Amino acid sequence: GLGWTKFRLDAGNNLLAIKTFSATPRSEWRWSQLDNLAWTFGTDSRLFLTKADVLLPNDYAPGGVFNPLAAADEVSVNVLRFNFDLGFYSTMAWSPKNSKWTFTPGVRFDYFNATKDAFVDPRMAVAYDIDSSFRLRAQGGLYHQPPEPRETNDDVGNPNLSTPSAWHLSFIGDKDFRGGSTTGFSVSSGPFFRWFDDLVTRSNAFVVKNGELVPEFYNSSTKGFAYGGEASIKYVSSKYELALAYMILNSTRTEPGIGEYQSPFDQTHNLNVIAGVNLGNNWRVSSRVRYVTGNPYTPVVSSTFDADNGVYIPNRGAFYSERVGGFFQWDIRLDKKWIYNRWILSLYLDIQNATNRKNPESIEYSYDYQQLVTTNGLPILPALGLKGEF
Repeated sequence: GLGWTKFRLDAGNNLLAIKTFSATPRSEWRWSQLDNLAWTFGTDSRLFLTKADVLLPNDYAPGGVFNPLAAADEVSVNVLRFNFDLGFYSTMAWSPKNSKWTFTPGVRFDYFNATKDAFVDPRMAVAYDIDSSFRLRAQGGLYHQPPEPRETNDDVGNPNLSTPSAWHLSFIGDKDFRGGSTTGFSVSSGPFFRWFDDLVTRSNAFVVKNGELVPEFYNSSTKGFAYGGEASIKYVSSKYELALAYMILNSTRTEPGIGEYQSPFDQTHNLNVIAGVNLGNNWRVSSRVRYVTGNPYTPVVSSTFDADNGVYIPNRGAFYSERVGGFFQWDIRLDKKWIYNRWILSLYLDIQNATNRKNPESIEYSYDYQQLVTTNGLPILPALGLKGEF
């Protein structure tokens, strides 16, 4: 895969311009000469060249509530950087003869040029078939992900960051009630757990660099833990399709000097209901309803007037102790297909947020932090289109 991305934002004297050329080579080789054994070997890498021109105020403050721009120092960056991540992986699926067990051990090697780190991550999946329609699964492993390029930048980041890591563990039960038929219900559910380490977080601290005291910008001092459960129910027939998926989640972060707080990405409830009806003659109508608990945010309990800059500085409450309102959206889609010998023409009408609900995305405070309003997401959005498949 090859990609070219260009982004530019001008706001007065402030500038954010980023150009990126990326290449993502991938290959995979599979060997399966035996009925009960299969090997997979692969490579999964990423190479990118980035040109960044930045002139922005460093307005960060703990808790995700930014200070006024007038009270922030400007940060200037002009950089051209080549970076790459190299990945190699292998899995083996083995089922002993005359056994209900399936074992799938795996391993992945990663090298991240940004942090000059190399990792060998073990992974394992185990499945047990109680019968032909009921399977129990358990899987887990270690995962690493490099910091974002801006986080390791010499001017506005910390090149000494560690690579974030996470242990994943999940248990799943799959039950198919169709009894060999194409019509009926299937159910899947189970809990999951994740332990995070060396997470990158913003920092107001100062460090010594080349004999000078400079801002740290970021560090790798945060840990985290997330747990929850997910369940899905599906019904299929020649005319109808129905799917219900639900996830419950609790995700926290622990930071030195601050303690434990709710993750800014924590969403306690996530419910999706999808339904589709085939009307005949290649007409189809489908619908989706979504509800998601609103994201946490840090409340401002008071403010202090900064006479030198003529602005108010927020005084923050407990980190991420409040939430914006929940997200609800109803989408409707109508499809019509004309099928020919060598190609397919599709006409569709896709209406997102059919109820025109004003979903809160974030909050904004007044200049003195005495009032707050919500920034809403997209209103009703109809889209009419044609698609050709050859």
